[in-house]
Amino acid sequence: MQQIKFLSLIGFFVLYALSISSYGGNLENLPNLVEKLSPSVVRIETTSIREHDTSITGDPFFDEFFKRQFGDNLKPRYGKGLGSGFIYSGDGFIVTNLHVVEKANDISIVLIDGTKHKAKIIGTDKRTDLALLKIDIRNPINKVKIGNSDLLRIGEWVIAIGNPLGLGTTVTTGIISAKGRYIDGLDSTYVDFIQTDAALNRGNSGGPLFNLSGEVIGVNTAIAARGQGIGFAIPINMAIGVIEELKIHGKVDRGWLGVVIQAINPEIADSLKLDSTRGALVAEVVVDGPAFKAGLKRGDIILSINDKQIKNAEDLPREVGKLKPQEPAKLKVLRGRKQITINVRLGELLI
Repeated sequence: MQQIKFLSLIGFFVLYALSISSYGGNLENLPNLVEKLSPSVVRIETTSIREHDTSITGDPFFDEFFKRQFGDNLKPRYGKGLGSGFIYSGDGFIVTNLHVVEKANDISIVLIDGTKHKAKIIGTDKRTDLALLKIDIRNPINKVKIGNSDLLRIGEWVIAIGNPLGLGTTVTTGIISAKGRYIDGLDSTYVDFIQTDAALNRGNSGGPLFNLSGEVIGVNTAIAARGQGIGFAIPINMAIGVIEELKIHGKVDRGWLGVVIQAINPEIADSLKLDSTRGALVAEVVVDGPAFKAGLKRGDIILSINDKQIKNAEDLPREVGKLKPQEPAKLKVLRGRKQITINVRLGELLI
């Protein structure tokens, strides 16, 4: 009996040592990995014309009088901005955040070798804060390898590479702290954010978040203003669909159901005598909208769309947003104590 325990203990320590060796090997290879990945990360420099108050007296009539008498010598003020991005394809497509380039009059991409290239905006998507840029190049450049963010696990090591605070290429590491995060102050309607404790600062926005296999699994987007070690990234699986649509159409078309929904908390579930809080409660139906025309009613609870379960209210706009205008959708709805099926043809979500 003692011998069995002893052998079991030895087996445990052997397995533990092997796991540590494998785990440590990945981290020991980090310098080589960073050298390999850095050329696919870019610095983004922007110039924008800042709006200024052209009022002299506060009264438009007297302002015009003074301008006629003394001339309008107000000169435009220029603001500089910095951000990060990554090379999506070897022919010069660059991915970044929309807020990095949104108000820019001039955009430059600085590659790892220091060369600077003028960039043009191919397309933007405000609802996911993504932008696709293009630079003209003669020779192919290093592009990133796309990973699978659906396979991420809490506690998995990640690498953030970017250009924070104008310091140049900077590398930080951390772990996946959480998935499916909602960020107060950002439009999380269409994004399940990845949370990481890899240090992110101003200027990291738009840069890539890599796994230890050297694959991009997220687009670094935001930091928590009131916390430390709390950064957020857009999952690459969600971003790729947007990027590809921007590449082809310059914008993203999304389906629109035409309902106002609310979450089902325990109190609402109890008052409606529901067995669970799953689903999205219809609080209002937009008159003449797609849901209205299909017969959806206030008080209905949407349980699924095209057989995809709606676990909470946040799930519905994300699933509808994956569909296109005029696309048919099958809703499973709880009305009172009865489940019914409603077929609806989606409208177009306006920006």
